[in-house]
Amino acid sequence: MELFNKIFKKKENQVSKLESANENLKQIDEIKPLELTQITGNGILDTSSQENIEKFKNNLKYLIEKAKKSGKIDKFMIIRDDNFFPYDWKWRVSSKDTGYEKVLTTFCFELKRQYALQKIGINTNINGINIPINQDKIHEAMSNIDENFGKIDLPVAFRSTKHFTINTPLEATFNYNAVEANRNFTIIDNIDSFIKSGYGYSIAYRDAYLDVSHEELPISSEAIVLIEKNKYQDIIKNPTIASELAMRKVIVYTGEEHLAINMILSELGVLPSQVGNIYATYDEEINKILEESIQKLASDNNILYKKSHGGPNGHFTDYYDKKNNEINNEISNFVNFLRIEFPETASLITEKGIQDRSYCNKIIQIIGIERLISAINKYNYNVENNFNTRLENYKLERNNITPEISSIFKLTVNRISDYYKNNEGTFYSFEMQEQIEENIRRFFQENKVQEQLSAAKSLWKILDNKISYEDNNSNLEIESSETKFQR
Repeated sequence: MELFNKIFKKKENQVSKLESANENLKQIDEIKPLELTQITGNGILDTSSQENIEKFKNNLKYLIEKAKKSGKIDKFMIIRDDNFFPYDWKWRVSSKDTGYEKVLTTFCFELKRQYALQKIGINTNINGINIPINQDKIHEAMSNIDENFGKIDLPVAFRSTKHFTINTPLEATFNYNAVEANRNFTIIDNIDSFIKSGYGYSIAYRDAYLDVSHEELPISSEAIVLIEKNKYQDIIKNPTIASELAMRKVIVYTGEEHLAINMILSELGVLPSQVGNIYATYDEEINKILEESIQKLASDNNILYKKSHGGPNGHFTDYYDKKNNEINNEISNFVNFLRIEFPETASLITEKGIQDRSYCNKIIQIIGIERLISAINKYNYNVENNFNTRLENYKLERNNITPEISSIFKLTVNRISDYYKNNEGTFYSFEMQEQIEENIRRFFQENKVQEQLSAAKSLWKILDNKISYEDNNSNLEIESSETKFQR
């Protein structure tokens, strides 16, 4: 009897433990999150942490239920990955006045290659004959040379628009945005400044863009800067950037960038437009709510929805951006600089010549590696000094744009949009279309406010529309008249 009691007692204990465990699981499953969970804590985020992943899932569950209950998404954030820091917390046009980068041209590559091989005692030319060198040996030699060695400073590629994703990591849009993610900085900001700017072109989760060639887009004081941990260690060494970062909330993360962005969005009360199935399942209902909400945002603010920037059916600004010659002009300046520095080799130093490996090697052999490196350093020094002056002048001009000029710019941007939207070019002769296009190009690409205003004036005159602003400081007389295309 005592034996049976022991067996029964043992089974009773097992059943009790099993029932207790099931009850705990049931209670956990029935928990409904009443509020969002903070994931980032003290400005550090580890996306591989199981605790953070569970918090993320919890937030997604809460946000999905909230969206289904209200039938809409009502919170939107613009997100931009960028290798260039937006000084003064403003998004600016990409141009020769706002940014430059070190570029390894064909000429620079050959110079760096020969220098690297020289450092390890390999001669690439004997009695005027180029000696073939094993590619692995070249790669090994060049890997030991500073990354920026021999590069020349060139303007960043001109872009009149600034692009963002909305509620979406850039990495999740690779089927559309075939551009590099995981850049130096990711800035997450509310969408208010974008919407209120008056320069918005198109809105979609994967891509939202606006004109910044006339006025800068301010970054709000609530913006969050996301930086990968290893990059942060180097970035913070720059005292200017360190001082700027102190003005905003900075989150340093380890792990996956796309997951870090989505985690931050979730704790801000924003439902990401895309998440992996391991974190949440977006059913047909939630996908419909997401799509209809972003469409409504575009419609409510009279902004195009999901208009591609490039390609045959892309936005008109891409067509004009490709007409910009700032980089080619700077390469011409570099060639002229070398011709002046080394007149004895001027006949070889041409724009075509410095893009041909054999010509590059002839130039290097005649002038010498050390002299060319010294010349490039001198050229870059001059470029950087001139750039700093241009940037300060640019910022001063843009900061002094009056409300009247701002209105003219916005009206003209919208007038050009209507010109293309209504296919008005078909009503003009080929010669007149060329005049219109040249004035549009000037309106977006001239670097002085007065020159942009002059282009606007010419454009309105050709299109036989006039706007009702006159600014005493602009020297631009635009008489009052109705225009059916004004919006």
